[in-house]
Amino acid sequence: MANPVVVRDSNHHPFLRIVLSSTLALAVLYLATGAWPLVPVFGDGIAIANGAEEIKRSGLGPNPLTYWYSQHPGAHAMTAGVSLVTGLDTARSLLLLALLGAVMTVACATTMIARLLPAPWPVALLAVLLFQEASVAGYFGNGTVLASGFGCAALMLLAEPRGPWRDVAAGLAIAAAGVMRLDAVVIVAAAAVLILLGGRHGALQRVVLVGAVAGAALAASLYLLGFAPDEVAASLAFKEGLHESAGDVENTVRSLAAYFSVLCVLLMATGLVALWRDGRKGLLWLVFLGVLPTVLVFQSGIDTPRYLLYILPFVALLTTRGLMAAWPPRGLASYAWLAVLGVAFAGQYLLSYATRPADAPRGITVLAALPVSEPAGHVRLVMAPPSLGGRPVIGVGNNGGRLAAGLAMSPRWHSRNKHQASSRADEIADALSTAVKGGHSAMSFGWTSGQQGLQALLAQGLTLTAHERGPDWGWDRYEFARDDIRVDFTLYRYPIITKAISDGLAAAIETPEPGTVVLIKRWVAYEMGVEGDPGWERVGNGVYVRAP
Repeated sequence: MANPVVVRDSNHHPFLRIVLSSTLALAVLYLATGAWPLVPVFGDGIAIANGAEEIKRSGLGPNPLTYWYSQHPGAHAMTAGVSLVTGLDTARSLLLLALLGAVMTVACATTMIARLLPAPWPVALLAVLLFQEASVAGYFGNGTVLASGFGCAALMLLAEPRGPWRDVAAGLAIAAAGVMRLDAVVIVAAAAVLILLGGRHGALQRVVLVGAVAGAALAASLYLLGFAPDEVAASLAFKEGLHESAGDVENTVRSLAAYFSVLCVLLMATGLVALWRDGRKGLLWLVFLGVLPTVLVFQSGIDTPRYLLYILPFVALLTTRGLMAAWPPRGLASYAWLAVLGVAFAGQYLLSYATRPADAPRGITVLAALPVSEPAGHVRLVMAPPSLGGRPVIGVGNNGGRLAAGLAMSPRWHSRNKHQASSRADEIADALSTAVKGGHSAMSFGWTSGQQGLQALLAQGLTLTAHERGPDWGWDRYEFARDDIRVDFTLYRYPIITKAISDGLAAAIETPEPGTVVLIKRWVAYEMGVEGDPGWERVGNGVYVRAP
C-alpha cells in the first residue's frame, strides 16, 4: 500500500534529471578520490585499528589497546574480522569499512528522502552531498560512519513499509548501528515517527516488533562482544572533563561551521517553509525528532562534525525540499533567490578563506588547511578561485579537520593529508625500529602520534606484555617484547602535555635517556624547547631522538 503521506510534486523535469544524474555521477567519482590512499590519519581510528589487531591475537573483548571498546565494540570486531578475511592490516580494513559506511549513509538517506517527499533521486542525492560530512566521514577510519550507515538503512526500510520482514530488517539494522557505536540509538525516535507516518493502523504492533528485534539483537551482540558498562561510564566522565578543559563551545562552533555551509542553511530554511506550506506536519515532526536527540546527547560537546552524521537524513530532507522549491524559478523574486543561492555556492564551495601562520609569506596563496591547533595569524577573504597547486588554507573542526571554505577541494585536501601521513608513519616506523634494536624506550606527546607509534610497534611483530595507566588518564605506559627484546612506550596526554608546552619538557617529565625516541608535533617541540636543542636530533617530521 502506498504511503499516505506521499504527495506528488510537479517539479519533476526529465531534462533536469538527466543533467543532474550525469553531473552527480562525475561528482561522486571525484568525491571518492578523497578516500585514497588507504592511509590512516585520525588518532581515534588508528586506536580502533590497534585494538582490533590485539583482538586478532587475544580474542574478542576489551584489551589495553582498544579505544573505549564498550562504546563501539562492533567497529573493533568488524575491523578485526575484515582484516582476517582479506589479509589487510587492521588500519586499512577500518578505512574500507568507513568508506562502505559512507556509501550506505548517502545511498540510504537519499532513498529515504526520495520516497518521503517524493523527489527525484538525483535531487535528493545532491542535497545529501551538499553536506561535506557525507563524503568526508568515509575518508578516515571511524566507528560513527559505520553506525550512521546502518542507522540510515533502518530509516530507509521504515520509510516504505511493505510487510513485517522490513520491520524485522529495520530492527536488526538499528541494533547493528548501536553495536557499531552506542550513541547511534538517537535514531529510535525518528524510527517511531516513520512507523506512524506509514499509517496509524497497526502502528503499535510495528513499534513493538521493531523495538523487540532491535533490543534483543543489541543486547545479545553486546554480550557476545564482551560489553563492559563501567567503561562507558568512565568514557563519559573523561569526555565531560575533556570538554570542560578544552573550551567545548568553541569546538562546537567550529564543528557546526564545518558541517553546515551557508548554502545548506539557506536551502534548509527554504525547505522548512515549503514543508509548512505543504501541510506536511508529519515530515516536520520527523525532522524535529530526528535532530533533537542528537542535540540533547551532545549539547555543546560536538567537538567533531562526524557526531552530526546522525542528523544527516533529516537536515538533507529539508535541503531537498528547498532545492525543489527553488527550481524552476517563477517570477523575479524566484530568480533573485536563485542568484543568492548561486552566490552562496560560489562563495563557500569554490572560493577560500585564508588562515595564515604569523611567519607565513604575505603573497596570495590559497588552499591548504592548517590544523586548528597550529598557531595562526589573521584571517582574510581571498576573492579568487582556489589553485589546484596551492597549499591548504583553512581547517575547521577538531578530530580530523574539515574545510570551512573551498569545499570543492575537500577530496584533494584529504588525499594530500594522507600522503603526508604516510611519509610520517614511515619515519616513525624507522625510528622505532632503530629504538627496538638498541633496546631504547619511546614516548609520544599527542594522541595521534602515540597511536601511530603503537601501530608501528605492532607491525614490527612485537607483543604487548604489560600496560600501566597513570592517574586521571594522564599517561599510558606499554611494554612490548619480541624474543629477548623489550621496549617501553609511553603515551602522554593532558595535562602533562599542557605543562610541557608552558614550562618545558624537563618540568613535566624526567629527562629521557639517550636513544629515546619522542613523537611530537613540530610546533609543540618548539614550545617545549625540544626543537633547536642540541640534545635532540630531529630524524623526521615530528620525530626526535635524545642525543648522547
